[in-house]
Amino acid sequence: MSDPNTGNQHEATERGRSAAPVHFPGFYFVAFIDLLGQSDELAQIGRIPKSEEERNQFFTTMIQVGTVTRNVRDSFSTYFSTMSSLQPSVEHIRPDKREEFTRINARMVLSIGFSDSFVVSLPLQAVTTVPEPEGFARSATSLWHALLGLACMSLSALQQGIPLRGGIDVGLGTEMFPNEVYGPALLNAYRLESQVAEYPRTALGENLGAYLAMLEQLPQDVPLNEYTKNMVGLCRKLICAAPDDGWPMLHFLSPVVMDAPGNFVAAKRVASDWVRGRINHYRTERNGKLFRRYVRLARYFGSYP
Repeated sequence: MSDPNTGNQHEATERGRSAAPVHFPGFYFVAFIDLLGQSDELAQIGRIPKSEEERNQFFTTMIQVGTVTRNVRDSFSTYFSTMSSLQPSVEHIRPDKREEFTRINARMVLSIGFSDSFVVSLPLQAVTTVPEPEGFARSATSLWHALLGLACMSLSALQQGIPLRGGIDVGLGTEMFPNEVYGPALLNAYRLESQVAEYPRTALGENLGAYLAMLEQLPQDVPLNEYTKNMVGLCRKLICAAPDDGWPMLHFLSPVVMDAPGNFVAAKRVASDWVRGRINHYRTERNGKLFRRYVRLARYFGSYP
């Protein structure tokens, strides 16, 4: 009689052989973004409806909440997929530098969502014994586009009454799953979102600051390193110290965002009014926790009139 476990062992072995290989860990930019308030809405319809009226109401609420989540996630996904596929014009670039320029502007973006949260990841050039100026230049360019996109969409969502809270950091990770970076970089980004940000803002980790500083300190006698340093300077315009606790945060009210296509000056005004409305709402409800959080957000708006 054959051993009944043999077949299971053989099946497991075959699955192991067919699995995709795990990539060697590398450096990644990771942003963990959470849509605030959506889980609370879903929690209210968690129980099984007891009547046809309750069922219809639950269904309506679920569609409304789900539509908001889908629209925001679709907006982010569309931006970053476009960011990956967009080929910049090389008409203004010297013919002998066009291939290099194209490689520097090549970007790979990984994006995955679950419920009312989603994660955006970009591979970055790691520090190696042999300097790779082109890799660092590409990393700085990718960081700039990612920070700008996240800042613009954070303000755009807020003006629609959809507050986002996030965490961004740089660290080690590996692409163990499709479109997902697994490792300390993701854990750090999640920790920043869940434990540091507290109110609708995106908190930035110290590893991101250290990576930007490293790029700035590359030897400036290499032309591409000078370009990299200039791109880091642009990235820093999208970072500010929060006026309440001094923590580095994504500066979605930056003049860079105000100058971006999309009429963000008007978006800022609408978002500011909405934030003040939330403060009045939570004051009336005597919800001290959320009242204090939106007061902190209003302080940020007040620091950049």
